[in-house]
Amino acid sequence: MDSGLKKCATGILCLAAWLITQGSTTLSAPVVRSVYQAFSMLESGLLLVSAFLLVLLNGIRAIFLYNGWFLLCEGISEKTRKGYAEIFLPSVLIPLSYWAASTFANRPHFGVPAFFTLTSVVMLQVMCRGVGHYSYKVLIRSCLIFSIQWLDLIPFLTPYGFGWGELSRTIKELSSITGREYVLNAFCGVCFIWFFGTAALLAALFINYEKTIRQMEQIRRKDAEVERLRREQLEARLYQELHYLVHDLKRPLTAILGLSDLLGMSRDPAAARYGTTIIRAAEQMDLMISEIKSPAAARVVTVKELLDYTLAQVRPLSWGKPVLLRCTEETERAGILVNLIRISRALVNLLDNAHRAAAARENPEIILGAEKKGPSVCFFVEDNGPGFIKPDEGEVSGWGSSGQGLAFVNSAVSANGGTFFMAPLPRGGLRCELTFTEVKPS
Repeated sequence: MDSGLKKCATGILCLAAWLITQGSTTLSAPVVRSVYQAFSMLESGLLLVSAFLLVLLNGIRAIFLYNGWFLLCEGISEKTRKGYAEIFLPSVLIPLSYWAASTFANRPHFGVPAFFTLTSVVMLQVMCRGVGHYSYKVLIRSCLIFSIQWLDLIPFLTPYGFGWGELSRTIKELSSITGREYVLNAFCGVCFIWFFGTAALLAALFINYEKTIRQMEQIRRKDAEVERLRREQLEARLYQELHYLVHDLKRPLTAILGLSDLLGMSRDPAAARYGTTIIRAAEQMDLMISEIKSPAAARVVTVKELLDYTLAQVRPLSWGKPVLLRCTEETERAGILVNLIRISRALVNLLDNAHRAAAARENPEIILGAEKKGPSVCFFVEDNGPGFIKPDEGEVSGWGSSGQGLAFVNSAVSANGGTFFMAPLPRGGLRCELTFTEVKPS
């Protein structure tokens, strides 16, 4: 379940709990009993107990109501991608909930404290937009709501619209009768300051915590980007050195071709045959050097040549022997115009990824094959691994590697006029396809 659905579900549960507490008269019984005892005994201690029980009851109800609507609207905002929903909708729905609850026996009073609470929570919602964990917001909102509930029981604030509910007025009138107004003012004022300060401290703490986490993530992403650039620079330098080396190989190869040509002109049949063989091998090597030196270099090769050349690179590896080959004789004779070196390296990269994916299986399966699809030839690599794996933060691939393998495959295939495609298999695993237009072999 994603974050939006979790918030919606939690919000609905909170609203259901608010309806239950609002419609139940049993929860108010301890408060009424405490008020009656305080009135009978004229005891200030019982008066403070009654005030605490009433604030606890009203606070629980308000916490369920406010958190319910805000969580539900946050979830709706995430699902619909409309940011104003989490601010605007609760500002309308919460007063409507007070009005609708007037049908219950315990009628909530939407007065100055409720308006003050709603305004404070909306401001808090705007301030805490950067806080990712919704449980942090719930905790801050709960402390803020609970703190404002104490204002209802401060007799000094009654003329300003605070505490006009039935039980709130009863407790304040009782404090006036017993001459304990200053005690109730001090007690409720201290409690308000305490819980309001706690809410403010938690808000500052969580906002700074989330800000620090985001800064650390940015630093980690920048470090990963610097490492990627450094790796690309090293690869570019290595490629340049390889380019120089391949270029230097041309000179001795030219000498070999010249001498073998003279040898092929010998009157001795055996020497002429050897010379011809050397010329063919040297010409093949010259083609390979050209393909390494120039990614755009291409020649017509058969499917069998490409598969054999790829398997020749894979078989010596520890995981190369179990690789299965699937290709019909008709497909093996088909020709394609590609850079043999680069496309074979692309297939080796895909086989290496397939090996990593299937390594955790009890019976790993890696398949290399080719098949004809109309006017095209499709090379495919299949495995029975877990399929797509979501990479960890700071990584590009799901195996903790640099992720350059698939990028190389895609660029090599595109440069040779082909297409690259990946899709999960119904039986599990992944299938990678390299498709090229078929041409007539030379």
